[in-house]
Amino acid sequence: MNKYLFIDESGDPGLDIDGGASKYFVMVAIVFDDVLEMETVSLEIKKLSRKLFNNDYHEFHFVHEKNNHRSEFLKLISVFNYKILVNIVDKTKDNIQGNIYKYSLKQISAKLENERSTYSFKFDGKVSKSYKLAVEKELRALSRGKFSISKIKFSDSKSDSLIQMADMCAGVIRRCHEKNKPGVNEQYVLIKDKII
Repeated sequence: MNKYLFIDESGDPGLDIDGGASKYFVMVAIVFDDVLEMETVSLEIKKLSRKLFNNDYHEFHFVHEKNNHRSEFLKLISVFNYKILVNIVDKTKDNIQGNIYKYSLKQISAKLENERSTYSFKFDGKVSKSYKLAVEKELRALSRGKFSISKIKFSDSKSDSLIQMADMCAGVIRRCHEKNKPGVNEQYVLIKDKII
């Protein structure tokens, strides 16, 4: 069976919290087992964009959205069938040696080891070519003898509603841990049962 993963993160990998780095770094992988379900969710997100902004190509980004738009988005996606793999790093407690992004990708990948499936990975493509090559190399190394990769792609989140979905989920998970702001817990509850 082929499964489809859409990966994004919230927070930054820097360690200098006093200098402005985020306390938490959250990486999320949205996992679809069914390509038809995946395409349906993508279409519904575009419909929401048209409804809210009169624009089929609005880029939903958690930190830039109004609170009521975040709630509408998360309520919309809550009814579909998918899973959310999450890795949360608390930089004040977790003693991570080396690169936090690589560490998080390793933790996400570890959740795939026992599944007899082939995986297609898609990441936010707003990064340099060297960064893309490093991520692909790391992921292939992590997969060796554990799971199969059918494809690794990088996509511009502006045109990929499922990368936007990963961003929105990562954002609300981080915000729920980091700040007690109005509406955040209610938004988190909408996707909580999808998280493994």
